Amino acid sequence: GRNLGYLSWTQTSKLVAGDQDQMDLFGNVVDIHNSAIAVGAMYASPDGWCSGGAYLFQNTVGDNWAQTRLSTVDNTQRDYLGISVALYGDYMIAGATGDDDMGLHSGSAYIYSVATNIVGSCRAKRTQTQGGWFGATKCRGSNPACYLLDNFATAFPNGLVIGSATRFATFSTVEELWQLSKGGAAEGLPASCDGGCTVEALAKKNNLVTQTIALALNVGFDSCSRGGCTSFCENCSGYSNPLLSSHILNDSSNCTGMSVGQILAEANCVLGGGSDC
Repeated sequence: GRNLGYLSWTQTSKLVAGDQDQMDLFGNVVDIHNSAIAVGAMYASPDGWCSGGAYLFQNTVGDNWAQTRLSTVDNTQRDYLGISVALYGDYMIAGATGDDDMGLHSGSAYIYSVATNIVGSCRAKRTQTQGGWFGATKCRGSNPACYLLDNFATAFPNGLVIGSATRFATFSTVEELWQLSKGGAAEGLPASCDGGCTVEALAKKNNLVTQTIALALNVGFDSCSRGGCTSFCENCSGYSNPLLSSHILNDSSNCTGMSVGQILAEANCVLGGGSDC
């Protein structure tokens, strides 16, 4: 509410983080919606110096607040997660201006959601952007590198293939994926990939290649985790949710109405030099 000048304000609570440390800058930004409060701590260092942190406090009863520290699977030093936060309904967003997924200090914003009254289903797919999959090349904690190393061979026993039947690239190991460079123009595979090629033929940066691989990894791991791979879903007690590939986009883009699987097929068609994509 607003203090109109004649109202008396009384402090009811003081929020601190359970893992708070000196110089965390806990409270550098805050937001509130209904009975929840978002707090940033941009200098917190749980995943490296100044990796940052974002916290959600939810009022339980009276002046009691339940704390949740939100993190990212690719959080690393000087990401400054929590430099900005916003909260609305069941969604919270946290900025990380120091994240380097798309280049030095290119920055990222992470969206968190809380679903209610969902039993025996997946709260959120553990999908990653190309920056998430290719941003870290060493397994640490539960970052995407760990998941790739543990599950790639199971999900893609014949390698991950992008492109068409005649022009395609095959990646047989995680290490080959990590040789790719992010960014660049979005274009089809080079003619040298006719009949098949490997990472050596993809020295030129190609954003469509890395974006398509990221989507293929998400779709492949989501499918494999239902029988073979480790969980690719957060807070799951079952897999009653549809496959990621069957999800329909409804985002007012040119892809509205298409399934994730159809979008992946379209990207592969373009990479393979198809004429009817």
